[in-house]
Amino acid sequence: MLQQHEIKQDRLNFALDKLWEMGYKSEIDYLSLMDYKPLVKCLRGKQRLTERGWNKISHKLIAIVQDIRDEEIQLQRMEKLRERLKSLRSLVGGPWSKSAWSSKVDYEPRFEDVVVILEVQRLIEDPTDMQPAQLEKTLSALLPVLSKRWSADVKQQLTDLLEPLAKPTEETNILASAIAFFACTKCNDLVPHHLVLRHDCLRSECLYPNEPSDEYRSAVDDAICWDAGKGAWSISRLAAPPARLHTKVAAILALSGRDPFQVTWEDMSRLDVYVTYPRPNGRIIVKVWHEAIKYEWKREKRGDAPCVFDGRVAPKAERARKKHLDCSKTKKFQGSCCLLGLHGQNMSRAATLRPSFTPDPYNTKQ
Repeated sequence: MLQQHEIKQDRLNFALDKLWEMGYKSEIDYLSLMDYKPLVKCLRGKQRLTERGWNKISHKLIAIVQDIRDEEIQLQRMEKLRERLKSLRSLVGGPWSKSAWSSKVDYEPRFEDVVVILEVQRLIEDPTDMQPAQLEKTLSALLPVLSKRWSADVKQQLTDLLEPLAKPTEETNILASAIAFFACTKCNDLVPHHLVLRHDCLRSECLYPNEPSDEYRSAVDDAICWDAGKGAWSISRLAAPPARLHTKVAAILALSGRDPFQVTWEDMSRLDVYVTYPRPNGRIIVKVWHEAIKYEWKREKRGDAPCVFDGRVAPKAERARKKHLDCSKTKKFQGSCCLLGLHGQNMSRAATLRPSFTPDPYNTKQ
């Protein structure tokens, strides 16, 4: 009479032979590392296993090895997706510089923006065994077209936001002008046009036009995490600034003597335009033009009453109090604008402001 441990081993061997014949060879090898414990639980019995007995319990054993196979397939698929995303990243390039002083923006998509594009998603998820070289060749041909389309779409969305405030013309590119500011509805910050693609609030998640597989979403999340990214860019949390603030921005830009709808950020920085706010105590607050715009934005949020300001290249004595200001300019211009007189009027009023130039008494080299 067979001992109980012999019956147990005989039942296990019978089941392993059946599963081996069904093609679950690698799964059996994997289970051997665990002494077949998941199978043994389903093979308890006091008699040898027969064909009839196998037919009664086979579905449980097949389910166990099939789960192992499915998990292995998923792991292999994840590894393939990661390798393909790695190839994609090498073609798209690294993240932008974090410098807030660069006023140039090329509106090129980042890796996080590319992975949610439907054509790229389909290519990365392609179930065929595409070789890495072929994948890179296909992506290299596809990315310039997709990048151009993405860039045009983003520019159009941003232009549409500002259109109610300043209708763009063929001669005027509103996104190239220093007047292009946007309001973030999440952090309530004012964002200049050249930083709008880098603003973290607009990159909080990846929004897919077509719902991807769980494996693709997981692989993308891992890839973005490796690069400390935030997600794909979205305009959903962006809004145009209030019309009253837009009027103030135009007035500040007009102090440079240029058309506020055409003067660029580089022009304003090159002209060293500063804005001074006279205080009741006789002191003067000096702010660089873009700082003054942020200051007006804070006043707008607080609901403060409009104030009077002057625009000029700050004299040397005032620059000494603002150590970061450039002391190389030798001219001073003054142009005052009472914002009370601009409210509710046509924006062209701001464009007509022209400052008058006078010698700088603090400059001894004139």
